[in-house]
Amino acid sequence: WYRHLGSAPDGAQSVGLGRVTPRMVRSLPASLAFLMTIARPTTSYVQMRSFVRPATPLRPRADVSALVGVEPVLALQALGSAFEHELGAYPLQVNALVTGCTYFIGDAVAQLIQGGQPCAKRAVRAFVVGLLFLGPLSHYWYSWTADQDLQVCAKVLLDNTLFLSLDNCAFLGALTLLGGCPSGHGSVAGTAGAAGASESVAGAISELWSMQVLGWKFLPFIALLNYALVPAQHRVIFVDAADVVFAAALSMQRFNPPVGPAVVAPPFSHSPSDLPTL
Repeated sequence: WYRHLGSAPDGAQSVGLGRVTPRMVRSLPASLAFLMTIARPTTSYVQMRSFVRPATPLRPRADVSALVGVEPVLALQALGSAFEHELGAYPLQVNALVTGCTYFIGDAVAQLIQGGQPCAKRAVRAFVVGLLFLGPLSHYWYSWTADQDLQVCAKVLLDNTLFLSLDNCAFLGALTLLGGCPSGHGSVAGTAGAAGASESVAGAISELWSMQVLGWKFLPFIALLNYALVPAQHRVIFVDAADVVFAAALSMQRFNPPVGPAVVAPPFSHSPSDLPTL
């Protein structure tokens, strides 16, 4: 203070307020204004650092680049949460829709393996079969087994005997009701009327045992994992994920294109030469 005024005597550091002079009083307002000018920005800075927080904390550039890989994970988590919500609210509809998509994909894979001209009607028919027949059947079956106090081995045995038979019968029966696919895709292609329906039923009955054997090749292991590890509400989804291969195999077996031209027997005539000789 004394050095600022230029009138500091020797030993002024130890002088108290009793040595205040008129010149010091006259320069007091100017000195206070100078100190306040310096103190105001410092006070504002301290207040901002103490009470104001940015909405999003700043991160180094290396961390920002790492966020690019997190966004797909967050999107998958959001989709999973939405799927879980819909599955809990509408279990029958969701299971039926997933089963329909499973058989649609399986039939598309079978057509790619078989080659030839793709048949959209056949793939749509497989989707309808899964949506209206196999999906509800699987939903009610796994809901029933979840309520039964049975061991895992017993459930696996029922799954590969009773349920597999019902599932194959529903698959073949639904395809018989919906009809065949034109242009040689399928064993019932080109048939119409009562004769075509009877041939379709006969073909479905003859193929049932072969489909049972086909299912026993890998479905017991899938059923064991399903009942032992998967929660009850997700068992239909797990089976549908594994049934893509089985659905493709069923479509290939059911709609195997003919190897050669069909041999048609000549009509029976009532001439004497056609009658049996005794």
